[in-house]
Amino acid sequence: PKSIVVFGDESSAILPDGTRYGVNGLTEAKAPDCTLNPVWVQYLASQYGIVFAECNPQNVVDPKGRMRAVVGARAGDLAGQIDAYVTGGGFGEDALATVLVGAHDVLALYGDFPDRGRSELLSEARDLGQAVGVQINRLIDRGVRVIVATVPDQG
Repeated sequence: PKSIVVFGDESSAILPDGTRYGVNGLTEAKAPDCTLNPVWVQYLASQYGIVFAECNPQNVVDPKGRMRAVVGARAGDLAGQIDAYVTGGGFGEDALATVLVGAHDVLALYGDFPDRGRSELLSEARDLGQAVGVQINRLIDRGVRVIVATVPDQG
């Protein structure tokens, strides 16, 4: 890929100040260092020589990593993330997108148990998964290669 666009929640996000949601690496002076304890998409991007503007210590003039993942995103937010990116200029040739979203949805559904029945909750989870699939297909239809990471075990 010549560019990577990251969609989803904080599991993939680098915040504008270079920190991440989780354990941040620190310099000896106790300042955040975005190159320490990188998020998984930073590892992926580094395999292709791509960096994100949110973590660009070498001051690459035009970083090709595009961070669209945000803290707290849910499955229903994915369409808006993609719409905003497409409206802002869209995907270039040889784009790769990553999608990791759904943890907040799973936790919300879990919080509804036992007030809502198991079959109702599983049906809603299935619907949310299918909605994410529709958005992934939107990306594929645009010629974007997509890596979909499944939600980590919330147990």
